[in-house]
Amino acid sequence: MRRAALRKLNNERGASVVVALLFFAICAVGGLMILTAGTASSGRLKSYKETTQSYYNVSSALRIANDDLSGQELTYDGTSFPEAPAHYTAFLESGVAAIQSGQASYAETVTITLPGGETLSDGSITMNSDYSLTYMVADGDSFKMTLTVPATLYHVSEDKIQVIWSPGTIVKS
Repeated sequence: MRRAALRKLNNERGASVVVALLFFAICAVGGLMILTAGTASSGRLKSYKETTQSYYNVSSALRIANDDLSGQELTYDGTSFPEAPAHYTAFLESGVAAIQSGQASYAETVTITLPGGETLSDGSITMNSDYSLTYMVADGDSFKMTLTVPATLYHVSEDKIQVIWSPGTIVKS
C-alpha cells in the first residue's frame, strides 16, 4: 500500500494539463490587460479630437472678430455716428452711446454659426468704460477663450469724440 501511495505521488500524469491551464490563465490575463489599455486609449483620443476641434472653432471665431474690429474707427458727436464702421456697427454705436450716457459698460450676447452649421454657444461682447472690448466665446463647456481689444479715445472737439480700436489679444479662459 505504501508503494501504491508513493507511485501516485510520483506520477506525472495530468501535470501537463495543469501547466496548460496555468499558461492559458496567464495569457487570458495578459490579453485582458491589452484590451483594457486599448479601450482607455481610444477614449482619450476621442476626447482629444473633440477638445482640439473646440479650440480651433473658438480661436478661429475670435481671430476673425479681431481682424474685423482692429482698426475700426467711430466718431460720435453726441447724437449720431457720421462714420460708422462696416463691421459690428450696431453694437459699437450702442456701446459708445451707452458709455457716453454714463453706463459703466454695455454688453450683448453673440451667436456664432460655423461654416458647417454648428453654433458656438455662450458668446458675449462687452464694451467697457474705457471703450475697450471684451469678446468671450465658448464651445459649450469644453473650451472658452477671450479676446480683449484695446481702444484709444480722442476728443476731436468739445462735443465730438473719436474711438479707434487696436489689434487685440486672445487668451484661454
